[in-house]
Amino acid sequence: MSVLVIDGVKYNLWVPKEEKELEEIVKEHSKDIFGNNSIYFDLKQKLTSKSGIVSIPDGYVISLYKSPIEKTKYFKKRGGRLELDQESITDDVWKVAETIGAKDREQAERISDQVVAEVKKRFDEESTPTAKEIQDTIEKVLIENGHARTAKAYILYRKQHEEIGEFSHSKFFKWYIIEGELSSHPLHEHITSQLNKFMIGIKNPLTQRELADALYHEIDSDKLLRAYVETLVGSTEIKGFLLDLISKPPRIVVVIEEKGEKVQEACEGLKVEPIVVEFKTYVREDAPNVHAHLFEPLCAIEKAAEKGCGEIGEKRLLLEHYRNWENMLAWVDDNTKNIVKVLTGAIIRLGDEITYKPHGRFLCFYRGMPSTKSIFAVFLLTKKALKVRIRTDPKTFVDIEKWTGDKVYRGWFFKQGQEREFKITDKEQIDYAIGLILHSYRETILKT
Repeated sequence: MSVLVIDGVKYNLWVPKEEKELEEIVKEHSKDIFGNNSIYFDLKQKLTSKSGIVSIPDGYVISLYKSPIEKTKYFKKRGGRLELDQESITDDVWKVAETIGAKDREQAERISDQVVAEVKKRFDEESTPTAKEIQDTIEKVLIENGHARTAKAYILYRKQHEEIGEFSHSKFFKWYIIEGELSSHPLHEHITSQLNKFMIGIKNPLTQRELADALYHEIDSDKLLRAYVETLVGSTEIKGFLLDLISKPPRIVVVIEEKGEKVQEACEGLKVEPIVVEFKTYVREDAPNVHAHLFEPLCAIEKAAEKGCGEIGEKRLLLEHYRNWENMLAWVDDNTKNIVKVLTGAIIRLGDEITYKPHGRFLCFYRGMPSTKSIFAVFLLTKKALKVRIRTDPKTFVDIEKWTGDKVYRGWFFKQGQEREFKITDKEQIDYAIGLILHSYRETILKT
């Protein structure tokens, strides 16, 4: 039996006795396994073939991660890296300018100079802008330089192209059928037979529509989830998006606590090769309620497969305190706990309508009812510090002490304004922190 040693503490391997135990762990850590922009649906939705053969997977996952391919409209590859392609920005501006009678391409080049400078100022290598964010910058620079007619034509140009390809971006998204298995089970019966049934069933157009309807119901019944999906998809037509996505072949993911020869042999009899994720759980020797998980994230397996090197990737060790806000707060030092308590109280006193609630590993503050529009502050914890994300307006935001620096995050929590972060390690910093948070609070829409 394998043992993990973390900071001198022993963690012993724990093996689930029932598939249900593994399913619960997978559901709880779905974003760690399938990616931050994934959604796990704990649905026992039937997949029925045209001849009436029925199978029921353990769950479904939609990955709303956009491939870097989506960014190549304004980027070019150089030395294996994506770099801004200024020529493509100039072409976009010039293409529109010509429609209103412009004759000077050099003017378009001067505009693209400013666009590139603005983009480089706002984004670093870790937060590469999307095509939409670059287009927003083009609009802004055109308006600021007095090219109102060109800006209006550009806005119309964007709208027309968005309508033409409303769901074309779904090609960047993926969906998965999830099956949890235990290596102690008869794998040929559980994997070979079951997974082949999945692939036969999902080819039925009626089954595709029924699954899309079931997923839509799950999304539509949760306002926050719907807003999150609309933001990532770039459309309010969620049902149409789901129908388009589900019409494409899925990948099948088998999550198992031990991947060995029996698993490999069971997969050899399949018409479509599944992705096998080995997910091990360890229990702390002196504290059975504290766990650590060792696994290879799905994205690492897929990248390795794309490079033709099999399923070799970097395994991730996930400690139990990363599970949720409560565990994170219990893990930090006493000074950080105290800072969280005092700052939370100070934020609540900013207005009677303020609400707050944990969201995964984070604590979110809202003006009124929780939504993507009403959120104005987010707490992130490290062992010895509290980090705070806020929404800012670059025209009015003032940070004399330069706590937030020049870095702008790409909309992880806030879909409007610029997202910035600062760190607190001492209670003496709270008064200044409240001043920064107050700016975000005033910029945020009151949601009732």
